[in-house]
Amino acid sequence: MKNLKWKILFLLPVFMFAGDLDNIDTSFDLGDVDKPYSYKGYVKPEAYYIDDKDKYKKIKTELNFEGDYKKNLWYFKFNWSGYYINDEKDIQTFGVLNEGYVKYGDVNKNITIGKELLKWGKGYAYSAVNFFTREKNPLYPEDLKQGYDLLHLKTISSLNSDIKNYSIDLIYMPVTDTLNSDLKKSQNFGGKLYMLYKDVDIDFMFEKSNTYADRFGGDFSFNLMTELEIHGEYAFDSDKNNSYLLGAKYASDYDYTITCEWYKKWDNNKFLYLKVSQKDFFIDYLTAYMTGIRNYTQNINSLLIGGSYDFKNNFIFTTEFLTSTKQKYLKVSLGYYF
Repeated sequence: MKNLKWKILFLLPVFMFAGDLDNIDTSFDLGDVDKPYSYKGYVKPEAYYIDDKDKYKKIKTELNFEGDYKKNLWYFKFNWSGYYINDEKDIQTFGVLNEGYVKYGDVNKNITIGKELLKWGKGYAYSAVNFFTREKNPLYPEDLKQGYDLLHLKTISSLNSDIKNYSIDLIYMPVTDTLNSDLKKSQNFGGKLYMLYKDVDIDFMFEKSNTYADRFGGDFSFNLMTELEIHGEYAFDSDKNNSYLLGAKYASDYDYTITCEWYKKWDNNKFLYLKVSQKDFFIDYLTAYMTGIRNYTQNINSLLIGGSYDFKNNFIFTTEFLTSTKQKYLKVSLGYYF
């Protein structure tokens, strides 16, 4: 009976897909009323036709709900996703708390306790300095929603100098049987120093652990011109491994965007990433995009071509085709955003 309820909840439209939502605003509009809370969410059914060693179909539906509440210096936030997955071999239904934390303080000084998604680093497809954060899927980097349970202290200050402002983040992340249990048991702490030097964003960060290798890194980003941003990252650990990224993003006045990145992961695999997207592609409300990834170390190529149409009534239809050295699939979705 429990599984039946999950199926009824998630088996809504089964002919749809996740798309490129970078340029689509799906946030809840509170209008002119200053309410202490806000919420938004979506139901996103996806249908896949997959061709790898076997040819099969897969249905995946995600229900996501996010809400927050602010009272004086207190701020509460949560983000939850429920999933139904049927790949003709197995059926799964499960829920994930992506974020759930309480924050106390103002903009300049605050403390956060709970499950929080940190967004360290300047890379879009990958980040060498995403300490205390899960790795992105380079095809869908925006899908990363799940954070870690941690304690987070932050302070922000402004200066009347070449360093216009700076901030300091301190992190403590325990790993136990109940907290961050997908990692090895450990005690981890670290920090990040951010500064805006003239017109350059600069970060320095570190992560210390009694189980994992200690990591140290930094990143930067600046605008070479109004439309062109340059960014980079470098990190190394106490085991003499390193990881880095160098990239650029061009965003034109004509609503097309080009992102290119060259990066090396901790496992020494080297990648070239290119994404091109065009808003209002031939017709209004249609966004077309293409993502290409080449793994030079293993000689693996991936090409994703897709398009999403915003019906302006909270429905977004998306279709995508992926071809890679290991797999091909066709994906279709129709998401409802509220």
